Amino acid sequence: MSDIQNEAPRPAPIPEVLRRPRPAALWRRLLAVLIDLGPLAILCTPSMALIFWLEMALPVPSSVLAVIFVPLMWLACGLYFVLLETSTFRATLGKMALGLRLSTADGERVSYARAWWRLFLMLACLCVFPISLVAALIDTRRRALHDMGSGCVVTEEGPAARWRLPEKKDVRPVPSPDGITARGGVRE
Repeated sequence: MSDIQNEAPRPAPIPEVLRRPRPAALWRRLLAVLIDLGPLAILCTPSMALIFWLEMALPVPSSVLAVIFVPLMWLACGLYFVLLETSTFRATLGKMALGLRLSTADGERVSYARAWWRLFLMLACLCVFPISLVAALIDTRRRALHDMGSGCVVTEEGPAARWRLPEKKDVRPVPSPDGITARGGVRE
């Protein structure tokens, strides 16, 4: 009998809805893309400078150099997205800055094949950008077309995801029956 009295009550299990991370807001995703443009520009600038230097130094037309270097720049940009989104961070630098994470629909880490497929779909969806935005606004998990096609979801999970504006609270003093307000002041 004493063992039953000494046992602490077990907390109720957390419902699945509360355990599931929140889908990322569209404005956070768009801001993450803008942040990612910085590292992408840093990746592409040396190769662009090399193209211009080779164009001046060699008697090779710029179209030939573009055929060689443009695919290399696309590969470098693709590796930026794929390697970071499949890492333990599950996010590019822009997503990390805003507390976003990429995962499969089951919450698992994205595989390399799925990340490359998502990147390909992302580039294809640039042609129908407004439709993809509307899809992200309509979908309950806020997934764009490339997320739906690859079976991925972007969620707000990292430490930066907790950066929210505080909710507006009613700060008016509430009078109590004894003449002292709830905020500690004396009512006149």
